[in-house]
Amino acid sequence: HPSHDPMGALQSFQCPASFTRMTKAGAARRLASFVPTVMPLTRCSSSAMKGVSRKPVSEEKDGYARLVEPSTESGRPRGKRAKLTMKDMFAAKTTPAENKEHDNVDASTTALPAQQKVMTWNVASLRALMRKDPNPFVQVIQAENPDVVCLQETKIQTSHVDEFRALMRQHGFKYSHWNTSEAKKGYSGVAILSKHKPLTVEFGVGIDEADNEGRLITMEFLNCFVVTVYCPNSGEGLKRLNFRCGQWEPAMAALLRKLDQDPKAKPVILCGDLNVAPEPVDLHDPKRNEKSAGFTPEERAEFKQLLADGRFIDAYRKFHPDVVGAYTYWNYRTRAREKNSGWRIDHFILNDRAWAHAKGCRILADVLGSDHCPVVLDVEGLM
Repeated sequence: HPSHDPMGALQSFQCPASFTRMTKAGAARRLASFVPTVMPLTRCSSSAMKGVSRKPVSEEKDGYARLVEPSTESGRPRGKRAKLTMKDMFAAKTTPAENKEHDNVDASTTALPAQQKVMTWNVASLRALMRKDPNPFVQVIQAENPDVVCLQETKIQTSHVDEFRALMRQHGFKYSHWNTSEAKKGYSGVAILSKHKPLTVEFGVGIDEADNEGRLITMEFLNCFVVTVYCPNSGEGLKRLNFRCGQWEPAMAALLRKLDQDPKAKPVILCGDLNVAPEPVDLHDPKRNEKSAGFTPEERAEFKQLLADGRFIDAYRKFHPDVVGAYTYWNYRTRAREKNSGWRIDHFILNDRAWAHAKGCRILADVLGSDHCPVVLDVEGLM
């Protein structure tokens, strides 16, 4: 079909005259034999494939999904003896992941959706972001439908939490936990929004100076730990470099090792604004920034040390080892986004157990609303 739209092909298909002499069952069989020949392999999006049964995303290759027999979800067995009705052929179908309530999922009794998503985004003021029209937050949530969203630099106060918690419920996140800055107003702050009920929630890394700034949340789910972090910036003149590398980085690494070595042996996902570009390929002008916060030898060494023993993995770089020009932050003042003069400082760091569930990691560079963009981790069987 010229439109490459399988549903459009069905809608525009002109019934042969012979169909009028068939029974409904016969017509269904005739039409069933026609469907696979329309487009056996078609590039699809979630909107294009709405209403069409499809295999789990893990079975898709390069953004393609194969059409499957509509009888599969009706409970009828595959094979020659399966009888299709006109209702089977044209009834709208949805996958369990599209219409199932995710709250408080018990994996021991309930089948998990084939694929889940975790999103991280430094929003550079959540209130400012939510006031934009059109709203980038709403748009990306609708487009990606993530199970968990980790936010950094929310800049809200404790007195604002109930307001934003209610707002996030309207967007499908029944559970949300917030760590706000007590050090000063309109500063730092992180949050985790979830469609799944967490088992436990903890705040901070055990360092008062950092914990008063609301920089880290650890959330335990049934099948994994999710940690969101907004690492301290070393600042102008590198005035906080010693604090960052001497106190913060060791404390955060100790927390991750503790979770990794937990007797429950769960996958661990760390995500957020780590305020470091690990390699020269991760920023637009490495030579001029060798002494800049976020690319100092000390900060990069701490990042490399975290990954040194192979227990933790930089997910984006593992999936995309040769990609250049992939950035997550652009300086507003220099209009860097227009020139793609950016830095990759927002990361997903996974332990090896989490990596076993990872299916992809994507930078959503076209999503505006902040000087950072969202990053999405696609996983299977975790949330």
